[in-house]
Amino acid sequence: MDYELTADGLLARPSLGDGDVLGIQLCGKHGARVTVRDIGGQLYNLEFSGVQRLLCDGFAQGNIISAILITTRAEPYVHTVKRLLGELYPSVEEPYRTQHERWVGDLTRKVADGHLTLVEIAPSYGCEIFVLCEAVKINPVNA
Repeated sequence: MDYELTADGLLARPSLGDGDVLGIQLCGKHGARVTVRDIGGQLYNLEFSGVQRLLCDGFAQGNIISAILITTRAEPYVHTVKRLLGELYPSVEEPYRTQHERWVGDLTRKVADGHLTLVEIAPSYGCEIFVLCEAVKINPVNA
């Protein structure tokens, strides 16, 4: 299924705002699937291939989606990249500080150049999910 984004990179179609994250599954060596349900009850799989990093934080009994942001061929928010990669402790010294900033910059450029895609599933309640991958597909689950 094709998906549509707003000019800001927010997922517009399918409309998954106020839907639920139901689960996460690792698929093979570099794949992942997030299963979600829209407010009408339709299930969708967000299929990620070429996964380089995945972070899920705060998974709860109810995981309500506020918005899904998909960024590729555009400059991602640096705070989102740093959230996914991890922040450095203030006591971290050189050369590790410079290496980390270089890593953040390299991955930011790969997203901006279209070589990688950064996906953020922002919650109204429950888990937030960040995925850095080569590609994402959104497919309805047929019952």
